[in-house]
Amino acid sequence: MKNTKIGLIGYGSFGKFIDSHLSKYFEVSIFDPSYEKSLSLKEVCDCDYLIFAVTINNLEKVCKDAKKFVKTDTKIIDVTSVKIKPIKILQKHFPKNEILGTHPIFGPQSGKDGVQNLPIVLCNVSFSAKNYSLVKKFLTEKMELNILEKTAEQHDKEMAYVQGLSHFIGRALSMIKIENFDSATKSYKQLVSLENLLGGDSLDLYKTIQNANPHAKKVRKEFLKTLNDLEKNTG
Repeated sequence: MKNTKIGLIGYGSFGKFIDSHLSKYFEVSIFDPSYEKSLSLKEVCDCDYLIFAVTINNLEKVCKDAKKFVKTDTKIIDVTSVKIKPIKILQKHFPKNEILGTHPIFGPQSGKDGVQNLPIVLCNVSFSAKNYSLVKKFLTEKMELNILEKTAEQHDKEMAYVQGLSHFIGRALSMIKIENFDSATKSYKQLVSLENLLGGDSLDLYKTIQNANPHAKKVRKEFLKTLNDLEKNTG
C-alpha cells in the first residue's frame, strides 16, 4: 500500500483519531466543512481509498454529493458502528466500486494509550482478494489490530448486545448520576466504570447505536421486560 492516497470524509472526534494513525503511513486528504483546513470534496475524492467517517444520519447525503467525483477504481470504506444500513447506502451510490464495511470497536477514549490488540470488525462486501489481503496485512502488521471477520447481519446482531445494551445501561447510569462511594464493592465499581466509559458519549453516537441497528430495539425491550418481571418478583 506504498504511496497510497486516502481521502477522509468527516473530521469529527473519530475522524481526527483515524487521521492521527493513518497519516503516519499515507497521504491523507480531508473533507469536512467545519474543518478550517478542509480541501474540496472533489480533491478528496481523487484517491485510492475513500473513508466515510460521518454519522449514519449524514451518510446518504454525503454519498450523493461525493459520487459524481469518485472514480470506479477508488475503494470505498466506512467506519460506522452499525453495518447493514450503511453498506446498503454505499452499494446504492457506488455500485461499481469495491466496498468494505468496517467497525473499529474502539475510539479516541479507549484508544488513547494505543490501539494494539484492539478489535476491528471487517465486513467485506466487494473488495478483491488482493485488496482485501492488503488491508488486512496493514491492520495487523502496522496497526497491530485484532481483526474479526463477520457479515453485516452477524455484526449488527452481536452489536445489539455488545453496544446497544451496554450503552443503554451506561446512559441510564449517567442519568441517575451514580456516585463512587468509598464503601463501593467491586461489582458496584464496575457499574461506575461503565458509566464513566459510556455515559459521556455523544447523543448522536448513542442514537446511532440504538436506532440504526435493526436488532437493538428487540434487545432493549427484552431487557426492560426482564427488569419489570424482576421488580414484580422482588416484592
